[in-house]
Amino acid sequence: MPPHAAPDAHPAPDADPASGAPPFCVRFGGALGLPLVMAGVILLCVAAAILITIATSILAYVHLRPGAHDEIYAFSLICDFLALWLLMAPVFGYLRVGQVKKVDVIKGFYTPELISEYFDQFWSGRDSIAALVKQWLDHRPEQHDDLVKKLNDRFGSIIVEDFGGGVYVVPALILVAIGFIVLFFGFSGGIAYAKQLLVGSKELPPVMPLGLRLDLVSVAAIFGAYTWVAGDSITRAHQWTFHSSDLFWYALRLLIAVPLGQAIAAAVASVPAASTTGATAGVTVTTGVGAFLAFVISMFSFDAIKKYLSAAATRLGNAPAGSPDERNDIVTKMAGVDEAAADALRAEGVSTIAQLTAVDPIRISILTGLPFAYVLRLIDSAILWTFFRDKTEQLREFGLRGASAMLVHAESPATDLGSAAGKLTDAQAALRTCQQRVDAATANRDVAKVAVGADPMTLEAAEAALAQIKAEADQAAAAARLQAMEAKAAALRQLRDCEGELNTATANRDAASKAAADAATVLRTAAAKDALFEAIQSSDVKINALGLSQAVAQLSTDDYAKFIRRLLGA
Repeated sequence: MPPHAAPDAHPAPDADPASGAPPFCVRFGGALGLPLVMAGVILLCVAAAILITIATSILAYVHLRPGAHDEIYAFSLICDFLALWLLMAPVFGYLRVGQVKKVDVIKGFYTPELISEYFDQFWSGRDSIAALVKQWLDHRPEQHDDLVKKLNDRFGSIIVEDFGGGVYVVPALILVAIGFIVLFFGFSGGIAYAKQLLVGSKELPPVMPLGLRLDLVSVAAIFGAYTWVAGDSITRAHQWTFHSSDLFWYALRLLIAVPLGQAIAAAVASVPAASTTGATAGVTVTTGVGAFLAFVISMFSFDAIKKYLSAAATRLGNAPAGSPDERNDIVTKMAGVDEAAADALRAEGVSTIAQLTAVDPIRISILTGLPFAYVLRLIDSAILWTFFRDKTEQLREFGLRGASAMLVHAESPATDLGSAAGKLTDAQAALRTCQQRVDAATANRDVAKVAVGADPMTLEAAEAALAQIKAEADQAAAAARLQAMEAKAAALRQLRDCEGELNTATANRDAASKAAADAATVLRTAAAKDALFEAIQSSDVKINALGLSQAVAQLSTDDYAKFIRRLLGA
């Protein structure tokens, strides 16, 4: 749980506002929504059949012969809708659930004070935000609820403007438009090819939507690209790493599927086919191999294709002079950064460790899909790396994982160890004295309890009963009861006084205990600070005292480093 997060008192974003329960179609993990999906598919098929019947009737009425491939086109349209549904459903699911929860997690790290610092760090160029931050700073430490609400609302609106559903509208429309056209050609061409294999090419005229005829290679390339696109969409929705730019990449991938497949087929065709049964068999083998390679290679990601092209260039002797891995400032050199995290950071323009020291952690976390706390740790380590570079990893052995840990040690007050030890001794002696008083008060309280006896009567009740006995007319008859009640009231008064003394002694003991603990902490911190810096200077890290003090001094004036430290709760 983030350091500033509070228990969520609001219903889930997909909950019914009236009852707090999720809508009917997403309850129980979405199981109740499955029948609705099936019903939608059935209705889509029925609607397509009705439209085909109507179109055929109109053509017959105006004495126009329906096309020979109406059923192929109709079924291709149905498959096209379903394929686009499979492609876009993860996008909508991410926007509805994944992104909302990810933003809620990030918001849990930000108090109003940290929001004002965030605005000051990254949004001070906007006049309205700068004025809001100035208003907040002018009213510290007493802040009004309306000002806190303004900060929270502006913070939420910035996140919605940059990462909300609105930025996905245009990319989604472009992807749907391109995907609809490309997949329609793919389905119609594939179904026609299968039907031709079944009934023979002579009995069935070629399928040519818009005058274009797709061969087996083009169909294979289209569905290879769609396989990668749909699979990547599902994976990103599951990992909460969807960007609006991903939809553009999907559209581009579908758009270049056919040219890529034809290029692969041409490359295969340029290699002589090893066949002994004639030229026709050789062409068939070449076409089959080309279609297979077009499908398989189209399933690769852009990064994989670039990697293979780089490997091919290397074999041809055209490799670049230097490898990026030879540099010591790339993000993969940091502890906890694997290739997947490095690729996600590189996609956002962050390839070196120094670049991490000037990024917006919210933007990096949302766009890369990396956990917000993980991004904060990377930034914290990167800030420390700018001072000590290769020695940063050795500093981790001393508990200095990042700039925040260095600041914690640096900001601890300078303390004389002898004076701190003397204060601890005095505090421990005072604690022993207070404990002795508590023990004596406890013993007196126990004796008073025995004198009171097992009767649960309170002192107020005893005094009231005593006053009633004294008011009776026959004092001689009430003398025995009067004496007993006076003894009871005296015992209760003594118990009350003993309990008061015990409470006072206990409070003094607790205060002395806290003082002793604080003195021990001061002594321990001072000793640890001196020991830590001495150990660093005398170890193999080889950082001299001047360099260490200079780094601490600069970190103490770095607002961004202190901002990250507060986000981490250090």
